[in-house]
Amino acid sequence: KLTHLISDDTSVLATLSVAQQKQDSFYEGNDYAHVDDTYFADLRANHQLVDTHLLTVGADMKVERLRSQSY
Repeated sequence: KLTHLISDDTSVLATLSVAQQKQDSFYEGNDYAHVDDTYFADLRANHQLVDTHLLTVGADMKVERLRSQSY
């Protein structure tokens, strides 16, 4: 996570993450293997309008790639 202060009232935040989960199993006489890759990104800008109001604009994205096989 990265935060950058542009001014006293404005900041930009960026978040990036990657996760991988693997599984090798034996179930009812069969072997099973799978891999799950997850990628996440978030970018947002915050601006303090007045003491009681904060404006946030941004976008995020999540991508999952699932692969499995049995043999």
